[in-house]
Amino acid sequence: MAGKFKLPALSPWAWVRLLLAAAMLYWVVERSGRGRILQALANASPGWTLAAALCFFLSILAGAYQWHLLLKLQGIGYAYRACFRSYYSGLFLNNFLPGTVGGDALRVWDVHRSEATGVGKAAAATLLDRLLGFSALAFLSLLALAYELDGQPALALEQWQLAERVVRGKLAVNPSDRFLRPMLAVML
Repeated sequence: MAGKFKLPALSPWAWVRLLLAAAMLYWVVERSGRGRILQALANASPGWTLAAALCFFLSILAGAYQWHLLLKLQGIGYAYRACFRSYYSGLFLNNFLPGTVGGDALRVWDVHRSEATGVGKAAAATLLDRLLGFSALAFLSLLALAYELDGQPALALEQWQLAERVVRGKLAVNPSDRFLRPMLAVML
């Protein structure tokens, strides 16, 4: 019969994941309220919404590529397309599970299952991916704080030096550190 719609042949596990994703989305929409979501979408600027969506998608592409390179450095030949799929699935899962390790565990499991390698190398690459992300966030936070402290040159200089140490990977979290002491005094 021509023109009749046929469902794709998916494995039972794929159907479970699809139904679970649909159930989670339904739960989020019902919990947040359809009216509030529709109102927010109606009031959103299409240009800014598109720009935000594009930036988000590009960050996912870049994050998946970074993880792909880290896996490659561990000697794991996991294809970029598979990295993207696993990275995106992990990101989705992180939004629904408490904490952020569920998505990382999924990524490690996907690599382990597909490449028949031990969990250790995939976990190490995933942990390094997290550490790189944290370092970048810490660096940007320090730059923002240095900008805010611009009227206080001594603290701003200390902040720039601390940001430089984060980039070099030489940040030791020690409250008595001469770089951290002035900032802790201001913050506390």
